[in-house]
Amino acid sequence: MVEQRVEVHCDEPGVRVIVCSGEFGQDVLGPLRAAAEAAVADAAVRWIALDVTGVEFADSTLLNLPLCCCVRGVWSSSVPLRTA
Repeated sequence: MVEQRVEVHCDEPGVRVIVCSGEFGQDVLGPLRAAAEAAVADAAVRWIALDVTGVEFADSTLLNLPLCCCVRGVWSSSVPLRTA
């Protein structure tokens, strides 16, 4: 299994960019879920972007995470994702 990394960037007020790399499946989604839930819980955050350019494998649990955040009204596909 490839090492998993999750980083949160707060470069602009109200924006959180969650950058992840490695492999993400149901059993190892914890760090990414924690980062997303912390961003959702922060009242100052208005936009959350997920950068998956470094992800080598992801199952449907990773795909479901942005949908759950979107229901809470903070996930946005209009924030450009960082590209390497």
